[in-house]
Amino acid sequence: MSSLDEHPAFQAILMTFGGANPNEVAKESWVSAHALIDRVENELSPCPELDLRTALSKLLKVFWFLKEERVPIAQNMHQIGKYLTENYQCEFKFKDGHYYTDCPNMLLHKDFGFSLRGFEKYTCSICGVDPIDCDHRTGRRYNGIECTAFDGRCNICLKNIDDCEHEIGSEYNDVEAVKVVSDLEIITFDLVKEPEMVFSRITEIPYSREFITKGLANDPNLKEFEYGVSVLDCHHCIDCKGYDPKENEELFRTNP
Repeated sequence: MSSLDEHPAFQAILMTFGGANPNEVAKESWVSAHALIDRVENELSPCPELDLRTALSKLLKVFWFLKEERVPIAQNMHQIGKYLTENYQCEFKFKDGHYYTDCPNMLLHKDFGFSLRGFEKYTCSICGVDPIDCDHRTGRRYNGIECTAFDGRCNICLKNIDDCEHEIGSEYNDVEAVKVVSDLEIITFDLVKEPEMVFSRITEIPYSREFITKGLANDPNLKEFEYGVSVLDCHHCIDCKGYDPKENEELFRTNP
């Protein structure tokens, strides 16, 4: 794996998922991932590639949450990745002048996160209004709540509106009102091994032009390569020697 200084700037999630409980997120992700995998294995999937890539994204959430199970989860994820590479190919993406990856099997090797302090602004999960000004009390459950979406989030279950089972405009009962972070003014920002907000992790790994050029220095097809236009295939899951929990420890060592 490459060092931090070889990348222009990582993109990261700095907050948890809409105030949802990390345990619930991990549990739902585990169930959904294996439902998708089973559908592919039973030849019932209309799009096996999409289902498996979606399953990897969900398993990454489980990977971050179940610290003690990361090695076997990573092994399972890389087996899926190897199948995808061999049957569909995997490519690096390109934007803002650089190639990058958001592949879960690459991201899990960056097993650190971010701790931040700042001023938070909240909205009510049910109505999207500041909890001080709305009619809902945090922690209380309400009936007859019409399903709508705030910033792509379902106000009934707090999941992405495209991933949940609720119907816009329909009414639902027993809906809990929670405070959702809507804005955050960061005061301090630190790199940590295990962030308090479990999912505050890197979501994209960009690669500088110099890094790509060096990597292709001995490639026989270098003359045909056109930066930003040519497709760069990824073979990480085939070449990877496995996830090492100690790989990034040097980032957090302090001098005696």
